[in-house]
Formats: sequence, C-alpha cells, structure tokens
Amino acid sequence: MDIPTHSAGDAPFALTATVSSGLPVAFNVVSGPAISSSNVVTRLGGGTVTVVA
Repeated sequence: MDIPTHSAGDAPFALTATVSSGLPVAFNVVSGPAISSSNVVTRLGGGTVTVVA
C-alpha cells in the first residue's frame, strides 16, 4: 500500500489497517527521516521513508 505524499513540517499523520484475523496492526519506520509512535508518523526531513506493518 502506498502512503500519500507528506513533507517535513506537515502535521503528524496516523496509519491504519485492518486484517481478516481482527488482530491489531502496528507500523514501524524502517528507514528514512521519520519517527513513529502508536501508529502516528512524524516526518523529520525530506527523502523517502519506508514503513512496515
């Protein structure tokens, strides 16, 4: 799934997903200038960010 484009300085944004099992989905930043906490991503700079679920 592609995440819509966001830029450094944009407001933090939440990621959501559902799975057929009903289990919760957690997201983590793997690389790039961003941090995530409780499935909310905050961009810290320009460039590509990779997120895994």
